[in-house]
Amino acid sequence: MAFEIFDSTTSRRAASGPMVNLASNGALKFNVIATKILKDARAKRLLVLWDADKKRIGIAPAKSSDDRSYGITHFNAKQVSQIVVRSFPKYIGMAPVKSFRIELKKSNNPDLIFEGTVPNEYITGKPDQ
Repeated sequence: MAFEIFDSTTSRRAASGPMVNLASNGALKFNVIATKILKDARAKRLLVLWDADKKRIGIAPAKSSDDRSYGITHFNAKQVSQIVVRSFPKYIGMAPVKSFRIELKKSNNPDLIFEGTVPNEYITGKPDQ
């Protein structure tokens, strides 16, 4: 078999919409598109909501006085952002994977910025609720 050149640009799939990557350490990393929406909404802190029946995540803006909220860290060089919700993977019963992507959409609910469904293969066992 002959050698082929590995082209990393063809192996990457650029997101066409807002996405968040959930890591096993609880980091929710928002892509460039989602970060722009968060900045346009002037969100400084976020609430993370979970619908266990539908396996849906919701992201809502929060007041700075809300103790349940998480501060957004912006990485200006990459134009991305993240919040760290350490206990969230265990709370939802996340499968033992390093991380996975969740496609987000702007929510029709006026209280939410985003919502998205977690694929079934990333939720196992009984959530720790």
